[in-house]
Amino acid sequence: MPAEHFGYIRSISTAGPAATLAFDEAEFLTGKAAQKAAEADGAVEPGEHVPNDYYIRNPDTTTRTLRIANDAQITAKRCELCRHGRDGQLGPFLASFMQGRQTYADPYRGRYSQYWLTIEDGEVVAIDEQYVP
Repeated sequence: MPAEHFGYIRSISTAGPAATLAFDEAEFLTGKAAQKAAEADGAVEPGEHVPNDYYIRNPDTTTRTLRIANDAQITAKRCELCRHGRDGQLGPFLASFMQGRQTYADPYRGRYSQYWLTIEDGEVVAIDEQYVP
């Protein structure tokens, strides 16, 4: 059964028979859950609002290596500024990790963004970019 996980893609490797990525899983929280977690972590003072109503919690930056399916879907459902919300292509997405810092004017942001990975049987079958203000 596929499962969706939020986090950071720290690096990409295309050296083997299949591309792989190093994934640092985190929590993307919104609303009351974000407020409670940010206060507990000391990111905001009690009663101080969480900026933009979200909080990313990432206490453990350990990565795990995951294989990327050759037909993995690259989407922008959570980022309308990314390619105007249109789907992307795996090749250019992987290449973006070899470039310097990109902005939302660029089609991909490589390691400078956050992603939702859909993982099925230990393989990444979909990657959706998360917009953050």
